Amino acid sequence: MFWYLWKSIDWYYIFIACFNVCVGLLCCCSAYFHELVPKISYFKWLLVFAVFSFVISCAGLNAILNVSLPILKVMCPIAIALTFMVLSDVKGSNKYLSHRNMSALLTRITRQVSRMFDLNLVEKF
Repeated sequence: MFWYLWKSIDWYYIFIACFNVCVGLLCCCSAYFHELVPKISYFKWLLVFAVFSFVISCAGLNAILNVSLPILKVMCPIAIALTFMVLSDVKGSNKYLSHRNMSALLTRITRQVSRMFDLNLVEKF
């Protein structure tokens, strides 16, 4: 069933979507860094990011994941905890205690999830 659905999507739609995202990211990053450092032209920033992306992509998916996975394992639980703390937005005098309890709860949840999937996120630190 899924193969039929996937087969019906033509490859060029996927190519156009990925190409559109790549061009958008290159343009946005180049514009941002041109505003940050106006001495370097927009085109030079675009060329730097395009060459850098090409070199990284030549390394292969496994090499990219080997480098980024340890960073993501550390940053994702922190980002999730901060998101929950901001969304809770407790008013009043017990804000410190409620955020402390929230962080303790999220640490326990992260530890349990890492044990379930054998990720060893918390035990290494």
